[in-house]
Amino acid sequence: MVVCEPTAKLLRRLDTRTVVVTPAAPLAAPPDLAPFEARLRADGDLAASFHTGKAGVEQVIAAVRAAGVPIKDLKTEEPDLEDVFVSLTYAAPDTSIPA
Repeated sequence: MVVCEPTAKLLRRLDTRTVVVTPAAPLAAPPDLAPFEARLRADGDLAASFHTGKAGVEQVIAAVRAAGVPIKDLKTEEPDLEDVFVSLTYAAPDTSIPA
């Protein structure tokens, strides 16, 4: 066991969100949205992740617009329990017993 906390508290451990933009026209490559991490998904949507303690959705949308990406649709995604599990288990210290 790595941690024992209520679900809501576990979800607050990750301060990330993702803005998913459906561009009005297909993109050949993800634009530079620094300081946000941008990647193209297989369906052609542009996903931009950010830390909620450092930025908000408005800043991400402004970066997308500044990059010249016309927005057809957009949504936000928050981390789920699987994301928290991966984060906690990846960052967990090695507790194995030496041979």
